[in-house]
Amino acid sequence: SAQDEEDCSGEVEGGQKFVEETLSNRRGAAQLIVNRGREYNEGVRVLGLTATPLVNQLSEAVSLLKMVSNKTFEHLEKACKAAEPSVDQCMAVHRQLVKHGVRFRDESRAACEERLSERAVDATQQYEEAIRRALAGGKKKPSRIEIALARVKAKLAPDVDGGLIQRVQEAKAVGEPIVVYTHFTKRGVIVETIREALRVADPSLRIATYTGCDCLSDRERTKALFTRGDIDVL
Repeated sequence: SAQDEEDCSGEVEGGQKFVEETLSNRRGAAQLIVNRGREYNEGVRVLGLTATPLVNQLSEAVSLLKMVSNKTFEHLEKACKAAEPSVDQCMAVHRQLVKHGVRFRDESRAACEERLSERAVDATQQYEEAIRRALAGGKKKPSRIEIALARVKAKLAPDVDGGLIQRVQEAKAVGEPIVVYTHFTKRGVIVETIREALRVADPSLRIATYTGCDCLSDRERTKALFTRGDIDVL
């Protein structure tokens, strides 16, 4: 009935008001703790954390900013009160979140000396021939064609531009570890071809693989050996 709907609506509104008041009280209590802390130590630092990667209401973000920075952000009060804040208002809050480190992604990386040797080869003709043969043999499945392409790449991989084996030997001579990265490792064609070519060129090379085909424990063990210097080529 209309009366039941009205009662239900009133209960929902009352529940929402209770939740909002509870959250407001919690924020107020947290702010009070921070303020008291600053009374004893003006240089106190506050680490602001959000439970989710999104902000449900701009007022939540501004409250967090106030705790972290000890500033008022009066220019953002209008955005907090807006029923449907504009894009500009949202961006204004976001800029402050970034500025004060709440929305911050550290792009720094561990510095290490490295030399990147990247070589490519045009194998279009070989690929087209491999696909033609696969289709002619009735192997129309994508997986079959991928195998054919992998075999072509495997034939070219060990001596791409005539430099892979030479680069590995140069690295070994100066005690540098080397990582050989390649695609299509699932069926092992390319990896085994590269490994065999390196072994033939230098039987003393300590070679290991690190692919998704290896179990986690093997990968961890291989990684530990490589970082320790017990593996020449990964």
